[in-house]
Amino acid sequence: MRHRTSRSISLAVIAAMGALVAGAPAAAQTTPVEPYHVVVTGDNVYLRCGAGAAWYAVGYARRGDVLRVDGEDFGWLRVGYPDTLPALVSVEDADADEARRVVVLTRPSRLTARNIHGAALAESWKRLLPASLPPGTGLKLLGVLTNKENGEPEAYIVAPPNSARAYISAQFTRRASPAEVAAWRAAQRAKQELARNATRPAEPAPTPASGGVTPTPAQTADADRPGEPTPSPAQTADTTPEPALAQRPASPEPVSDRDAPARASDQNPARAQPVESPTPAPIAPSNQPAGAAPTETPAPSPTAEVDAPADATTAPAAQAPATDAPSPTRRDAASDKADRPIPSIEALEAAFRAIAEAPAPDAELDALAGEYRRFAASLPDTEENRAWRTLAENRVALLDLRIEVQAQLRAIDAASEEARRAADAIAQRLERLDRTRPYALVGRLTASALYDGRRLPLMYRLESVEAGAGRTIAYLVPTPGVDLNGKLGSIVGVEGDSRVDPALKLRIVNPSRVEILTPALSSAEPASPDQP
Repeated sequence: MRHRTSRSISLAVIAAMGALVAGAPAAAQTTPVEPYHVVVTGDNVYLRCGAGAAWYAVGYARRGDVLRVDGEDFGWLRVGYPDTLPALVSVEDADADEARRVVVLTRPSRLTARNIHGAALAESWKRLLPASLPPGTGLKLLGVLTNKENGEPEAYIVAPPNSARAYISAQFTRRASPAEVAAWRAAQRAKQELARNATRPAEPAPTPASGGVTPTPAQTADADRPGEPTPSPAQTADTTPEPALAQRPASPEPVSDRDAPARASDQNPARAQPVESPTPAPIAPSNQPAGAAPTETPAPSPTAEVDAPADATTAPAAQAPATDAPSPTRRDAASDKADRPIPSIEALEAAFRAIAEAPAPDAELDALAGEYRRFAASLPDTEENRAWRTLAENRVALLDLRIEVQAQLRAIDAASEEARRAADAIAQRLERLDRTRPYALVGRLTASALYDGRRLPLMYRLESVEAGAGRTIAYLVPTPGVDLNGKLGSIVGVEGDSRVDPALKLRIVNPSRVEILTPALSSAEPASPDQP
């Protein structure tokens, strides 16, 4: 069955107009890099369709998600597209067989990245792929997007191909450790096996494997989209019970860019946490004096994220050096074993050092302060334990100070998010306006402190609309009949003759028309807890 809409919007026109607004050169400036992996350190961090806050969001990545990076662009990372984020293809460019859940392209198409804040195809204008898929390409059908005005289908919602890419702010990531990458790849292999089994013909009377290990939901969500069913373009005839589905390579270390990020989605909340060492059993306390440095291999903290491999349970316990200093003696902790053991001072000090290296907004300071309090409360009130209690209390006081700083940093992040959302709102409004009337240039019109008409000839400055950029994209020469003073501070569309000044390397425009697209904005859309 094939859906067509009588009032479809050409994706090529939408993408071309959108490029005028939000800085299409951003994609061209992305520098390919040797692939590496990062871990997301923020909560609900936006994944965007381009490198910059002005590009619309296509989904979220959650804290602990592992992403594969293959490009960098001035503070933004190009990452593989999560398989749980859908793409769109116009009904004019494809035929759908809803019974088999297959879409087959009838024209070359680069698809479009779906805007999570947009309900219509016109609001999802960014081309998703670097090159067009040929006619006959099969895609997995996830749903149909209908026109809200007339109720007719206008696009198919499909699974993204392997070549799709998204962008994330590097500010909310860190390099993944080898242990985290190994755990991520193990989860990929598990999902690959599940996907292969799902596409095999059913066998008669299957016998459940005894003693088998079933992947957890987090592992399943963490996988690199292996085995994502991609219908064969040739197999759409009614005589075929189901289209052939392309399989991803089973290798956990693909050489090409076919790795996709694990667990990054605005739809799938399941995700694996960063690899942690198991909570250590109580160990003999160190005989070190108060303030002495911990051992070189301290016991892992139950609250600190560490780079230990998944099989860290086989690692030997840390041994405290033998000294003549008294050990901290504890009250009987039998009642605590039903809950969890009180950590040793060595484990707490190791966690304290790990927390000190973590990004301030993300450090688990409250939990560590609580563990120090538990340790101090477990010590009998004796002379030999006084130094240990003092050490724990000093750590708590220091952590409390860092908790206050952490709260202030989060408030700053919230204000920054408000500005980023303002950039989103401006960009999306410009995109909608720009579809009805294309302009040679779009930007914020401001007065120039340099070309003020006193020292140098009077010209007006046109700035980039991206929040916080303040980058000049052109100068406008005063023209009779064109009011520029009345439009200062507003985002405007400019038409007219222009030339590139060889000295400034910027356009000098003699405007014939300057129209206000959106007035000067002093506030953003309502802020959300999401990161950019």
